[in-house]
Amino acid sequence: MKCADTALRHLLFDFDGTLVDSDALHEACFRSTLSEFEPELLSGFVYSRYKGMVTRSVFATLGIGSEERNQFLTTEKQLRYRNEVAAGRLQLVPGAMDILVWGQTNGMRQFIVTGGSGRALHDAMEATRIGGFIEGSVTGDDVKRGKPAPDSYLECMRRFGLAAGECLAIEDALAGARAARSAGLRVVGIRDAEVAGACDMWFAGLPELQSELSRIVLLGLRG
Repeated sequence: MKCADTALRHLLFDFDGTLVDSDALHEACFRSTLSEFEPELLSGFVYSRYKGMVTRSVFATLGIGSEERNQFLTTEKQLRYRNEVAAGRLQLVPGAMDILVWGQTNGMRQFIVTGGSGRALHDAMEATRIGGFIEGSVTGDDVKRGKPAPDSYLECMRRFGLAAGECLAIEDALAGARAARSAGLRVVGIRDAEVAGACDMWFAGLPELQSELSRIVLLGLRG
């Protein structure tokens, strides 16, 4: 990503793992669901392989071929996750609130593009109190194909009238980075170094990314 001449007006955030520290909660909910209903699949379940994917796609990849069974497992897993959120166990990642405040202060339109369900996102945003910084969202309920397909990012641009050249996608998982890249967006990876090769730039965390974004904006003003 070239900083000095980058038109930057819209920040498109992934949610789980990017703004909220939810990986451990999601993994625990997948494991408890499989343990109760499909214990034979537990030995082949490695959560890091499925980060960023919609829940129904995870179960399909694990071999759940029946649509009815997949829907049952998806509902169970999502219910368990919402219960974790309601119990106050979901926290923002370090720097999340700061970068959202920075974006709003600097006139960025900010969106969430997630593979999670609409209800889960609503509950999580309520719990973490970030709704006032987000203009809109696209969830796994809004598209037929979840990440790594580009559908969710394409839908976000279509729905909110965004030009790809003015957007920056922020992701922590390979599936999400590949989705954004396939949609023609510039992509920044954070936290998980595994995504670095699929992104234009990578940062250890949101504070480091915010510093770079501040530099981009400053250079733009000087230009």
